[in-house]
Amino acid sequence: MPHSIRTERLLLRPLELRDARAFTAACNDPDILRMTAGWPLCFDEAYARARFRQARAMTLPDEIVFAIVWQGRVMGTIGLHDATASGRTEPGEALLGYMVGKEAWGQGLMSEAVRAVCAFAFRTLRRTRIVAEHFHDNPASGRVLAKAGFVCTGEATPVYSMARAGYDGGLRHELIRERLLP
Repeated sequence: MPHSIRTERLLLRPLELRDARAFTAACNDPDILRMTAGWPLCFDEAYARARFRQARAMTLPDEIVFAIVWQGRVMGTIGLHDATASGRTEPGEALLGYMVGKEAWGQGLMSEAVRAVCAFAFRTLRRTRIVAEHFHDNPASGRVLAKAGFVCTGEATPVYSMARAGYDGGLRHELIRERLLP
C-alpha cells in the first residue's frame, strides 16, 4: 500500500510494525477503546503489531488503513473497509473507521483526517458513498463526521464491541462524493 496523504497538519501513511509502540501508548485507553467495535478493552504492543500485520495485508480497493501521524508521532489509525458481507455497506460503498489518542482530541484533527481519506476514497478508489457509524454515547464522533460533511441517516444496526463485550446501537452517517468534492 504505497499511498500516503498529507493534510495541513497530518501525515496519513501506511502502517508500519514499528508504529505499534506509539499507537499503543496513544490509544490503549478504555475511554477510546469503548468507542470501537474491533478492539479489546486493553491491548499490548504485540497485539497492536498483529493487527497492523493484518491491516498491511489488506488490498485496494477493498480495504486500506493509514497511520495518523501528528507532530511526528503516530496518534491513531483511520481506514476504509468493505463491509458488504456483513450487510453494513452496499457495493461501491466503504465503511470508515478511526481512533485517535486523547492528546489529539478537540483540535479538529480527526475531521481533517476524515475529509482527506474520504477524498482519497472518492478520487482514487472510485467509491460512491462512505458510511460511518458511532455508538450513542460517542457524540464527539458524530461531530467529527458532521464537520467532514457526513449526514446522519438514522439508527445503525447494533454491532458487537469487543471492549464493551456485547452489542450496542448507534447512529449511521453517510457521505456522497458531491458533498465533499466539487
